[in-house]
Amino acid sequence: MKKTFKYIPSAALIASFITAATLSVTASAGEPSSVLATSNFVFQEQTAEERRCALRKKKKKRNTQSMTQAFYKKYEKANELIAEKLLDEAEIVLDKVLNGRKINDYERTVAWQAKANIAFERNNHPGAIKALEKVISLRHAIRELQELQILYSLAQLYYSEDNIPKTLRFLQEWEPKAKEACVPPNASQLMFISQIHYNQEDYRSTLSYLNRAIDLANANPEIEVKERWYTLAVAAHWELKEYSNARDFLEILVIQFPKRQYWLQLSQAYFELGDETAAYSLMEGIYKMGMLNDKPAQLVNVASMLFAQEVPVKAAWVLEAALKADQLDPKRNANNQKLLGQAWMMSQEFDKALSPLSISAAESADAKLWFQIAQVQMQLDRSQDVIKSCDSAITILDKNKKSNKKDTRLKLTLLMMKGTAFTAMEDFKDARKAFRGANKLAVTKKDKNAVKRWLKYVKAEEGRVKMLNG
Repeated sequence: MKKTFKYIPSAALIASFITAATLSVTASAGEPSSVLATSNFVFQEQTAEERRCALRKKKKKRNTQSMTQAFYKKYEKANELIAEKLLDEAEIVLDKVLNGRKINDYERTVAWQAKANIAFERNNHPGAIKALEKVISLRHAIRELQELQILYSLAQLYYSEDNIPKTLRFLQEWEPKAKEACVPPNASQLMFISQIHYNQEDYRSTLSYLNRAIDLANANPEIEVKERWYTLAVAAHWELKEYSNARDFLEILVIQFPKRQYWLQLSQAYFELGDETAAYSLMEGIYKMGMLNDKPAQLVNVASMLFAQEVPVKAAWVLEAALKADQLDPKRNANNQKLLGQAWMMSQEFDKALSPLSISAAESADAKLWFQIAQVQMQLDRSQDVIKSCDSAITILDKNKKSNKKDTRLKLTLLMMKGTAFTAMEDFKDARKAFRGANKLAVTKKDKNAVKRWLKYVKAEEGRVKMLNG
């Protein structure tokens, strides 16, 4: 059931964080951020965390340096070149600026962010990482919100490069800083962290962040709980063998996103919880909705469940319809025909059972199955067919160079059945031949006595027929 959830943030998405951060640093130092705007709640209605954040707004914010006119002109020139997709020329301008001595740390962060944007344009994630790490090394020169945005972007970039240790390192730095800055993670960020923990097989942490994201969405009508959030919850609970919780999320999925895989998983969840009746009913319902028409294995699974539920006639209907519609795997035809035949047998529909059983026996070269067919034919008084089925089984057994006691015992039984069938047909010569063959294989006193009784019966029956015929 395990899934791999891999969310790779797009360059455009990460670049949007950087662009927003770049714009924020050009604002005046005294301008309040809308993200940090003081709550309008009265003091008595605020939580302890809200009161802490409200007081924090009144404290002096981190001072940032200003941008000189000379630097601004070069920076604007670089931006114009980037807009025109002249990335090499833009990078030359920025490198000259960074190699100069007459720029302050704030201006260096702006230049490195521009280089990060160039790297994004080139889809060069390692280059973007290098540039943003340069900015973080000068974090004293940028605003707190900008620092948080870049830390999170670095986590995303390292994740896109499959560098999980670095991803976790930046997230572990970002999350407490965001809390301290009164900028709690949004639902998308919580889901990103949740997916990372899932891929690390830390399912408890997966669910912790995921549940926070869902709670946040449920409290805000503008946030939509996405389908993949529920599927991640199902996967994590399944890994923890918490099937009742997995079932609850699956029930949400089948209502909001009624896809076949969720119905099948829900049936499996009920099965794991020991509610076989619900599991079987769901599978039958899925079948009736036509959701399994292109799933050969699941069609057979439905039939097997119905067979196990002791409703073999329904199992036979499912298999027969699937075979007629050519919906089953032809490579597994022998197995499917065998199951169909057995379903008809359990339903006491012996005539219907013979054809699929014979197909299966012929394709699989199964001596035991030919023996079962002969038994059915015996009950239907089809002596000639009994003989043919017995001969088919004996031929298979004779070809087996590694025969054992069970095979010998089966061959003895088959010869006895042949003798019985020949006797019913009044072919006494062949009947004696079959019973004498069986006598050669008889080991126990019981078997030998049975053969003697039949030979004696054949002799008596032959005399009776001669007398009747004059």
